[in-house]
Parts: sequence; C-alpha cells; structure tokens
Amino acid sequence: MKKIRLLVLFIIVSSIFLGTVASAQNRYYFRTGMFWNSLNVSNLSEDFRNVPKHKDDKGGSTGIIQQETYNIPWYFSVGYRFVHRYENDMALGYDLMFVIPQGNFARRNYTNKPGTDQRGYGAALTFAGTTILGPINSLTGLKPIVPGISIAPGIFVEAPIWCKYEKTQLKLNLALSYQTLSAISGWDRYDKLQSYDTQVLAHLLPIDLALKLHFLRTDFEFGTRFNLSVPTKAGKKANLDISKTGFFITASLGS
Repeated sequence: MKKIRLLVLFIIVSSIFLGTVASAQNRYYFRTGMFWNSLNVSNLSEDFRNVPKHKDDKGGSTGIIQQETYNIPWYFSVGYRFVHRYENDMALGYDLMFVIPQGNFARRNYTNKPGTDQRGYGAALTFAGTTILGPINSLTGLKPIVPGISIAPGIFVEAPIWCKYEKTQLKLNLALSYQTLSAISGWDRYDKLQSYDTQVLAHLLPIDLALKLHFLRTDFEFGTRFNLSVPTKAGKKANLDISKTGFFITASLGS
C-alpha cells in the first residue's frame, strides 16, 4: 500500500512540473462542484467511538458514542484549476480542491447532560463520523485543520471534440485523483470542532470522465465518476459499502 501512495504522489508532482515548464498557454480557474457517490460505513468500531474527555475539562462522564452507521452521500468541493493549453487545444492540468463532505457526525454530551446529544450553555461533547481526506493528510498523518475538510489534488487531460466557434467548444475531460475514506473523532466544545483521532478505512482512486462546455472564460462539466477502492484492515472490519459509480457537475470561472 505504501508503494501505491508513493506512485500517486509521484504522478501528481510530475504532472505539476511538466505542465508548468511546457510551452503552453496557462489559464487559472476558480472551480466548484457537487459530487454524488455514496460511501457507507455500517460498523465503526467501539474503540474508535470511545473518545476520552478533553484535557481542559475537569469533570464529565466519558462513554461510547452509540451510533455505528455513517454515510457520505455526496460532497461539495471548491478550489482552483490550473490549465496548460497547447496549440491544438489539447490541455493538461491539475486541481487543488477543498473537499467538504456531507457526512453525518454523531455526538455525545459528557459534561452537563452525559449520554445525550444535547447542546447548550456549559455543554461539551465528543463526536465521531466519517469524512474524505486528500493525500496531504493521508500520506503525512497530519490532522485536518478543520475536522472533515481537506485538500484533494488531482490531474486531468482534455481534448476538443467540437469547436464550432473559437470561444465556444465542447471537450472531453479525463481526471484522476487520490482520496481516502476516513473515520474521524474529536470534541465539540464552544461550537468548535477539534480533532482527536483519524483512521483510514479505504484508499479511493476516483476516475472522472466528463463532457465540458467551454464558453468565453466559463466551463461547465457534467460527468460520471468511476470509484476504485482498496479497503484497509480497519475498513474491512467496518463493513464498507462504496458505490462503484457516481456523477458530478462542476462550474469554473477563468482568469
């Protein structure tokens, strides 16, 4: 598995370098999109859900968060796309996207109303759930600065299939990225989440095939995601159900 991670990292770094030094026309885009691809965990371990109280809390009653099943039905992404376009309108590029999953976190109050999920003045809670992490967190072991949100780089190549007008084109886009389905736990104190532990459940290799409509400085993509996944030992115990296909829409505004 270590070799797979290093290979993915090598591909991303190499693509960025080659695209930067190539004699191409560079374009920078602000990009946002919605991705629908169900990632379900039906048996998150008790040990992972047994989060201790925060070191700054004197009192409280710790315990296991009862919810076992967690699902990410879709996620939202926002970031930048860098495009290196050649004279024949072929293009190579890479994305730097913040991934914001629509997962569900379960919470447990351990201060003023232990065992419930109630909030309010003086309440401190533990939480557990699932999220999508990019390679920066997955390869280095760094906890995300904001729990549940991380940066997921990707690379892509595109080719024109219809060019009726110079500024209006229809293109075919093929993109590759690396992510992980991960479990995350921590504390919910003063309306702020703090990470305690993360655990990789599966390595994901999303392959996106899309039709892109390019008009002036704006791009719209509609496509299908093919999700290759490799569960870890922890993921096998957690009974994962990962959709092999999904779909997405994105919009980009160029410089």
